[in-house]
Amino acid sequence: MLRSTLSNGWMERNGVRACLVDESYFAPGYYASMHFSEKQWQDYDVCYPEVGASQTHAPVENFCMPPQAEYELERLSSGEIAIRIFAREMPKTPVMEWIFPSPDDVRHEGIYGGFMRGV
Repeated sequence: MLRSTLSNGWMERNGVRACLVDESYFAPGYYASMHFSEKQWQDYDVCYPEVGASQTHAPVENFCMPPQAEYELERLSSGEIAIRIFAREMPKTPVMEWIFPSPDDVRHEGIYGGFMRGV
């Protein structure tokens, strides 16, 4: 398991930035997804591509990113990736857990695989 601090809601790994959001650019309503951004896109309102969560352990409409949070990544035996968010006040119990597909099953110009490399 890898654990790191979020920076203004963003995770950064292997030169790729990602954030968890409860809405999609492509689907209406609440939709647990991970949006990706490159540093040169900071001045624009775009975060493409995105990968949808395959499972959530709490209603997506209850999503709220705590300030000064940490995140943890774990590759599950199924190959899927669990992302857990920890609030500073509760460092041992995740306040959120979303499961994302195996990086081997998702193709987005390699950005998702690049972000997950080493998990």
